[in-house]
Amino acid sequence: MKLDPNFPEIIGLNKVRLQLGLNQVHSEKWTGTYVLLPSIASDFKSISKEDFQIGMLTLFTYKKRENLKYKVGFYANTENYGPLFIPLLGLYYLSPNQKFESTLLLPGQVDFNYKMAEKIVLGINFDGMASSYNLGKSNYIPNGQYVARSSNELYTYLQFHLSKSLIVKTKVGYTISRTYKVFNDDDKVNMNLGSIYLGDNRTQLNTNFEKGVVFKAELLYRIHF
Repeated sequence: MKLDPNFPEIIGLNKVRLQLGLNQVHSEKWTGTYVLLPSIASDFKSISKEDFQIGMLTLFTYKKRENLKYKVGFYANTENYGPLFIPLLGLYYLSPNQKFESTLLLPGQVDFNYKMAEKIVLGINFDGMASSYNLGKSNYIPNGQYVARSSNELYTYLQFHLSKSLIVKTKVGYTISRTYKVFNDDDKVNMNLGSIYLGDNRTQLNTNFEKGVVFKAELLYRIHF
């Protein structure tokens, strides 16, 4: 992608993440999910220690009924701009006929879907995503930069279950807001609490993106043990 419309250079932003998790049953009503999330996030031009991040997800689930669950927890990560900490509050509901499903994990994830047929699901989804990537080099400074990405997307989707393990999902939607901001590597914040940046006196080095239509296609393969 072009990080600035005034420069022709196209830069690829990539993330490889490993999920190491444990699901623990604490009681008849409470379960806990604990996930360690080491990752490499950069343009992959040259791998350095600035490319590495370490995250953690802790989520407690309270089972009110079999089809109604409440969730509370947090997500933390070592972003390029500083520490990220997001408190999480969620809900899961499945209708008695098992056709309508809703999943909320605020502030960043909302999903409502309806099973139209045995292997076809129609849904509406909101994604509030934030991440950062180290840059090996750019047009703005010879070295030592990173990209802070923030995107809020609302879209509808069709999900096709081709088999027990293979799923195809097609999406069309709109970006309510979308930014890919480039900063000097030593331009940090004290902490990011989701959308609240504490001690943010950074100087942006590029021009913001415009809002736009989003088209996506995903191929998912699930391994069952």
